[in-house]
Amino acid sequence: MPAGRARHHRTARGGAAGRQRLPEQRPLGDRARRIANDTSYGLAEGVWTQNLSAAHRFAQGIQAGTIWVNCYGVLDPQVGFGGYKLSVYGWKGAAEQVDSYLYQKAVHMNLG
Repeated sequence: MPAGRARHHRTARGGAAGRQRLPEQRPLGDRARRIANDTSYGLAEGVWTQNLSAAHRFAQGIQAGTIWVNCYGVLDPQVGFGGYKLSVYGWKGAAEQVDSYLYQKAVHMNLG
């Protein structure tokens, strides 16, 4: 986020579409996770790093449905898409969405 911009500013905390943050250079530690999770939304989060171990630790602690590492906005219909907190509107795409329209039923027949 721009220098001097407080974390509570709308560009840092998100709007109707979720977080609208500008890139910032910070280590991917506990402080970065606290800043990323300090929002009412949790649709997606993106991070750029050369340290994939740090990226895995960061992603594990983030409250978002999608985490992008070294890319942003990439969607795969086979994976699906969903969110956390106020961004929860159900999981879209993939088998999870299809399963929500299906009902299980057991039918037993005596054929003899």
